[in-house]
Order: sequence, then structure tokens, then C-alpha cells
Amino acid sequence: MRRTRSTQTTHYANAKAVLVGNTSVGKSGLALVLAGRKFRATESTHARHVWPLNNETVTVSEDVSGIHETLLWDLAGQPGYRLLHQLHLNDVAVALVLFDSRSETDPFAGISYWAQALNEATRGQPLKKFLVASRTDRGGPKVSQERIDDILRRYGFDGYFETSAKRGTGVAEIRQAVLSAIEWDKLPRVSTNELFLATRNFLVEQKKKGLAIATQAELLTSFRQTRRKDDATEEVFATCLGGLESTGLIRRLAFGQQVLLQPELLDAYCGWMAFAAREQPDGLGYIKEHDALSGNFPMDEDRALAGKAEEKIVLLATTHEVVARNIAYRQETGKGTMLVFPSELNSELPNYPGGYSLAMAFEFRGPISGIYATLAVTLLNSVVFVKKALFKNAALYEGPRKQVCGFAIEYPDKSDDALGRLTVFFEQDTTRDVRLLFLRFIHQQLERLALDDTVRSEQLYHCDACNFTVPANIVKLRQERGESTVMCAGCGKHMAMGDLAEESGRRDEQLESLNARAEEERARQTRLTILDERRRDKEVDVFLCHNTKDKPVVRQLAERLREHGLLAWVDEEGVLAGERFSKRLENTIDRAGALAVLIGPRGMGQWQEMEYHAALQRSIEDRGGSGRPRLRLIPVLLPGVGQKPELPLFLRGLNYIDLRKEGAENRAQVRKLVEAITTKPDLF
Repeated sequence: MRRTRSTQTTHYANAKAVLVGNTSVGKSGLALVLAGRKFRATESTHARHVWPLNNETVTVSEDVSGIHETLLWDLAGQPGYRLLHQLHLNDVAVALVLFDSRSETDPFAGISYWAQALNEATRGQPLKKFLVASRTDRGGPKVSQERIDDILRRYGFDGYFETSAKRGTGVAEIRQAVLSAIEWDKLPRVSTNELFLATRNFLVEQKKKGLAIATQAELLTSFRQTRRKDDATEEVFATCLGGLESTGLIRRLAFGQQVLLQPELLDAYCGWMAFAAREQPDGLGYIKEHDALSGNFPMDEDRALAGKAEEKIVLLATTHEVVARNIAYRQETGKGTMLVFPSELNSELPNYPGGYSLAMAFEFRGPISGIYATLAVTLLNSVVFVKKALFKNAALYEGPRKQVCGFAIEYPDKSDDALGRLTVFFEQDTTRDVRLLFLRFIHQQLERLALDDTVRSEQLYHCDACNFTVPANIVKLRQERGESTVMCAGCGKHMAMGDLAEESGRRDEQLESLNARAEEERARQTRLTILDERRRDKEVDVFLCHNTKDKPVVRQLAERLREHGLLAWVDEEGVLAGERFSKRLENTIDRAGALAVLIGPRGMGQWQEMEYHAALQRSIEDRGGSGRPRLRLIPVLLPGVGQKPELPLFLRGLNYIDLRKEGAENRAQVRKLVEAITTKPDLF
């Protein structure tokens, strides 16, 4: 009797194809027809779109079937958002790099940048790049085949296509080329079950219906209604969501268990916010945070969420995103909190470089305006360098001794929008240690943000009296002759040649401390953007287990944690005598990721010990594999505790937070507590 073979395992693999190129080259129109939709004229936007391109079931082996899904990502091309869009270039299997062959200025603008960015983001992974001429139905000049062949060779393209989305020219050919180019055997795949695939299909259907956002609980309830089986638990469903998030299908937000089913909305709202900041009449590139959260700024009137409650959630998520990505920073003012977008400033630094001493120049390749914005915000977050003034082309800061440090951005080649030059300058009396710290920070950040191996540094010799900079060829000539100085052509002053370029590339503890503070402040500001929403949702970051006699200082600590964007639970009601451990406290401990055991001068109170032992039991269960995130126990010493504090037995082996210290050391201990609360459990 012949047995019927049944498939035992299903593998799921996802391939990402991207459409990139400068703005207004026709990407969105081509994406529509490639995805099987009717062509329509589209305007240039900041948004990205993700289109399902193909989905097929294949046979991997006798007992294994596979699902191959190809998604087409249409990325916006505005230079100011290249740094953000560059985050989506990882794991790309096929890239279509578009240019407008009928452009009368520079048809190949942006090709160099996108080709290099793709190569860098996918290094070591299989990638096929195709050069695509768009809008070939239009009249006007056309680039020669000789120039096209040169571009193909120079940037390693695997083919060339001429297309017209309006007429359908080349669409079938390029779609087939994309699908044929994917090397499925080299792409990561996951072994899935029926539940994962059912979850994926359910979410795709919800997206097609236009659902933009919902809570995880709402999605789970709706999903269960589509099934006869009762196998979709909260934990398993959350795992499925996590796997689908990595494909770009959805985005889980950092508050309220919200799931964004249209992740591309974030780019659109980010663009609208930035444009609103650019249009400020004083040119300062800001928008009030309240206006950003309430949608009180110009947006497309035909947007899908106009007038809907879900838009408030997307606005909050967008505000969280621009701060988290260092696209904007939060600034407290007398008129409220502002979101400042450095890339959208309109006024330039007057009389530059007059009054400043030029020190170093860095040439690099990458998303120039995005790098400028991120670098400006990262320095602001460092705390060490305080903002003095921001301009369209420059940023000025006051260093540790109130000395002015700054940098300016230039485009040395107007025909190459991926080539930038950054010049660092100082007040004339700025000390060497401050100069070196600022230069090293700039150099390190440029190495991180620019395209790999493109940063070149050059020491500048600038005469402050004459405002004259010795040309680079003269400096090189003097170096080759073994000279130790260069001379100002104006006044004849000799300037000693040094090794500042080499010094700027060195790393030391002071630089690492500066980086840590910048990252710490960025994380704090990011948490603050969603603090009110999380408070309304009654979310908790840490349970403050304390003696009721220490209540005043505990409330102060809770407020200080709130300033760091963290929500602390303080038992204001207490536990009634004779009552078993409050169910409410148990639920709160379960929700919190950490429990701080506060030891005051009076030791542990009766109810505090009950809370502590319940938390200890929970922590032990978590270590045994309960399936929950492990609860972290953090000992904290309050002011007034003696030199040899008596800690509970199971806390004696843990590092404690010492709030007995004062001034700067006390603030450092609070930051250490914040780090302990926010760090993932497996690191503690």
C-alpha cells in the first residue's frame, strides 16, 4: 500500500528588494506597477512604501516545503533623510537604483552615493544591483550608452534597464530580473509552524483592509476569531509578531503594547514634522513638541489617518522616533519643549570663518545633511559641549571652560551630493585638551556615520590675524622639504606644523566617557517623549521596595527617576495589618522589570520584608525558566545609612547603588541606577 507523503516542516524566507535614487526620479510610480497596481502619477514624499512583490511555495526537500516571499521597498530620496533610509538597506537581496535619463542637469546624481551605501550595508551578503533609467517616455536629452557602460563598470551594477512606468515599458523584464536574481539558498530562513504562517496571513489581510494600528491584545482577539484551534497564547503570538517585525511587515511601538501595521507611516510623518520645522519664519528649525503630538502642523490633507484617533498614536511614535534616531533633539524653553531639527535650519553662520581659528578639515562620503544633523544632536546630548548656536551650515558649542568649539559643513563638489567637507574651528584661546576632545569626538562620529573608509583628515594652518589659511599644496611641499613651519602669505607669521590629524584619530578614556554620556542623554530624552503616555497606561519600570518611614526620600527618588524618563511605583496606600501580601503589589511586581530594595537608616520595615521576599521568590522562579522576563533586584543605600550597612543575605553579592554620596557623585549614582533598571536582564 502506497503511503501519502505529508509535509513535516515549512521553511519561511523573506527577500528584500529596494528601489532607491534621488527624489523625483519616478520610484513610486515604478513601484506601483511592479507590484501589479495601476500606474498613477505620484508626488515626491518622505515616506517609504513596502509592496508585496511575490509569494510562492517551493519544495526544499522530500519532507520540507518552503515559502519564499519577496517584498519591494520604495525608499524616499530626499538628501536630508538618507541617514534614516540607510537604516533600511541591510539584508537587501536586490537593488534597483533609478536615475532620470532625461534630466537636463545631472542625470546620474545620487548614483554614486546609493551604490556605495548599498555595498556597505550588505557587505558579505548576496546582492544584485541593477541600474534603471526611469521615465523613458518623456522627451528631452538622453544619456549616451558610453556613459551608461562607464557607470555600470565603475559601481559594479549587474545589469541595466530602461523603463516607463506610465507605458509599462520594461516593467515585466525588470520584475523577472528581480525575482531571478534572488539567491534563496544564501538567505536566512526560519523553520515555521502553521501558527506563524497563519499569523502572517492574518496581518497581511488586516493591512489590506487599511488597519494602521492596534494593540497586541486586540490583534490576538481578532486572530483567535479566525481559527478553530485554541493554540494562540499571548507568548506565542508575541513571538510570531517579533519574527514578522524583522521582515518590515509590522512595527511594535515602545508604549501601550501598540503594533503599527503600516510602518512606512513613520517616515511620512517624520517628513511632515521636519518640513514644518523648516517653514518656521525665524529659520530656527523647530516645532513645539505639543504641536507635534497634537498634529498641529501642515500635513497632506488626503492622508489615511486624518481626523482619526489612531493618528495621535502615530504622532507620538514619530516624535519618539526622531529623538531616538538623533534626527531632532528636545530643548526646554520658556515657551515649552521644542523639537529642533538641525537639518532644517535656514540661516547660515555669518562672516564664517571670521573670528575663529580653523584647525582640521575632514572629507567624507555619505548622507551629508543627515550626518550634520546627527552629529549636531549627538554633541548636544554629550552634556560636556553645550549649545551656543546652530545654523544651516554650522554648529557652535561651549566647551568645559566656556570656550567656543564648532564645525561647518560644505559641499566641495556641487555635482556630487555625497561628498562632504567638515571643518572644525575654535576660539583662539581654546586649550589643547578641549580641542583634542572635540576633534576626537567629531572624528569618531564621522567614522561611524560616513560610508566606510571614506573619511580623510587634514590639519589646517590658519592665521587668525589675517584670516588666511595656507593652501594644502603649500603645506605638502613644505613637509616634503623637511620644513617644520608654514608661513602666512599676509603677515609672514610662521606656524609650526604638527600632528593634529594623527592625534584626532586616537581614542582615550575621556572620549569613551563622552560617548557614554551622549548615548545616556539620548536614551533619556527618548524615554521622556513617551513618559506621559506610559503613565496613562499605568506602566511601571521599577518597584521601589522601601520602609514606610523613608517615604519622603523615596518620593524624591521616584521624581528623580521620572526626570530620567522612568516610572517608579511607590506603595502610597501600604498594606493593612493582618492582610496577606496585596494582590495589587504582586501584579505591580510582575509588570515591573526591576525591583529596587531601598535600605534606609531604620533598616527594613515589616511590609518591606514581605515585598522583598515575594520579589526574591519571583526572581528565583524566573531563573528557573518561568517564561517571564527575569526580575532584577537592585540594592540601594539611602542617605543616613552607616558605613557598614546590613543588607539582606541574597543581596550581599550584588553591586549596590550608594545614594549616601553628595553632589556630582550622587547624580552619577542615580545614573547608575537608571542603567541598572534599563539594561536587559541577561547582562546582570
